[in-house]
Amino acid sequence: NSSGANSIGWNTSGKGIQFGSTSAVCSSFTLSTSAFSECKIKKVTVTSSMASACDAELTIKAGGTTSEAYALTTSNADYTLDVGSAIEKGDITISWTASKKRAYYVKSIAIVYVPDKIDAENPTFTTPTDSI
Repeated sequence: NSSGANSIGWNTSGKGIQFGSTSAVCSSFTLSTSAFSECKIKKVTVTSSMASACDAELTIKAGGTTSEAYALTTSNADYTLDVGSAIEKGDITISWTASKKRAYYVKSIAIVYVPDKIDAENPTFTTPTDSI
């Protein structure tokens, strides 16, 4: 899910997906998913940047754990919420905010998780018998 982004496009300079533009700037937006709500989330890493310098921040929330507010720069950088041994279950929310309206870039989002349970049965193997 996405909220707050009034323009979404692709940056041809390799910065990634662009949220906002010079004609449709945004001061904040959020991406969220409940796709991992039944998984144990270990780490979320977002590679992101800003179009131009300002006091923009990025926060990552997984379940009940929230990262520090990371200061964004104009170059792509990795921002990570490492839950470590306190593995969280729940939704993932990534938020960008700035005091000035700017365009944000998202190059990638990586999520390390462990399924809460595995429903697969133990596989059985049989050896075919040959009739000669």
